[in-house]
Amino acid sequence: MGDVDRIREKFEVLRHVMDERVTRLWAAAEAMALGRGGAAIVTAATGIRGKRIWLWGSATWKRLPPVRRRRSRSISAFVGLERAGLR
Repeated sequence: MGDVDRIREKFEVLRHVMDERVTRLWAAAEAMALGRGGAAIVTAATGIRGKRIWLWGSATWKRLPPVRRRRSRSISAFVGLERAGLR
């Protein structure tokens, strides 16, 4: 099994649970692990354009901003009810 097939198999398993940010980070990590030409291999395997693959030095990986997630109103209401002792 070549690199393209291996990357394609991983991508097919993960694609349904990854959002845009995680997809880009995963693609960049795979490309960096492959070394020179890695971005082209990841593009061939996944169809993700090279512009979407983030290739940074290791220092930049450490400075990634945290993921901001919004809570839905139903979760916020549920937490509010718990705090009030109503649930």
